[in-house]
Amino acid sequence: MRKGKLIGLSLICTLFVFSTINIARAQTPSYVGISTGDSYVWLTTVNMASVNTTMNGLIGAENWSMVYEMLNEMAFNASGYEISDYLGAGIKADITSITAEGTLFPGTNGVGVFTNISVAYEIDNWVLVANDSNPTFMIADPAGMNETTFMYYLFPMGPPLFLAKGINFNQVATWISAGLTGMPPIYNNITVTGVGNGFSFTILGDFLEDMASGSGAPFPIPTLGNIVATVRWNANGVLSLATLTYDGLTLATLQLIGNLEEIPGFIIPIFLGAGAIGLIGTISVVRRKKRIL
Repeated sequence: MRKGKLIGLSLICTLFVFSTINIARAQTPSYVGISTGDSYVWLTTVNMASVNTTMNGLIGAENWSMVYEMLNEMAFNASGYEISDYLGAGIKADITSITAEGTLFPGTNGVGVFTNISVAYEIDNWVLVANDSNPTFMIADPAGMNETTFMYYLFPMGPPLFLAKGINFNQVATWISAGLTGMPPIYNNITVTGVGNGFSFTILGDFLEDMASGSGAPFPIPTLGNIVATVRWNANGVLSLATLTYDGLTLATLQLIGNLEEIPGFIIPIFLGAGAIGLIGTISVVRRKKRIL
């Protein structure tokens, strides 16, 4: 679907939310697993031992120490916090209202979700970053999902912290895979599979090696393992677990410690993006530090 249609659909969805705000306390449909008054908190876990082992093995202890110092400086300049402070980072969503069901776009009904969003750079130091004066999320009835519209159900507004109940993730994984076939060179180097209520994305080490070999790295490119990012939602459609692993080592996890019984998670693009470009970004930083053109 073209960009113009995507923007138009987003505007339609936003108009729907505003048109139903006055009846937000109406009974929610069965595919909505969250309720007004719910509060959810996602916190990070970073296995620095695995990170250090991985990076020392990939680029050497000296290079990794140099890169870490640069990244730490960049983080502090941007936020006032060092990287170690981010190990307690998280996000909190307090649901203040859910609209009545209405038409999101032709053939699909859904609801709007209003939340107060807070983030923390360190444990329990929450800062409100978005209030419920505007719609934050939307949940669409999965009965209307198909291979041309599924992205609107996963990302109707913002990151997919809340989805509809009853999504067939195995089917959606096949649609994502089909979409990648038109995106060389990644189509045969990234695999997507359904894993229960979620997805697993695998980026092949050979592909990462090919990308790195053309970057002019100031050190030999090692044999690289696969990067695997996983994301899952629980039975109520709340994002429940996200992890990033490299060559079998778990590097980072985000988990929900909130309303529901299951342990939850976070935003897959963060992990998938970090995993896919992490090595290339590291090489680029080293080149700049050593003034290699």
